[in-house]
Amino acid sequence: MTSLDGEIKGLAGLCDFCCAVSRVLEEAGKLTAEEIATKCDIPFSRINMVLNCLKEGGLVVAITHAGKKKRFALRFKDPELSRL
Repeated sequence: MTSLDGEIKGLAGLCDFCCAVSRVLEEAGKLTAEEIATKCDIPFSRINMVLNCLKEGGLVVAITHAGKKKRFALRFKDPELSRL
């Protein structure tokens, strides 16, 4: 296997993870990264990369409140979030 094959395989896995995260957030609403990783069976070492990819694509927003863990939600799910 070439390094390109490995990169393509990694991207395909990332795509699968992104789809799983989107489905879970569609059902559950706002969740922490830990909750998403657990529900999607995504390794904790990969969840931040997946969430960053979805944030960069404009699909997911991070919601922060003082003293609480950051939560993530689908941007289109809530009209308030679509402005972020």
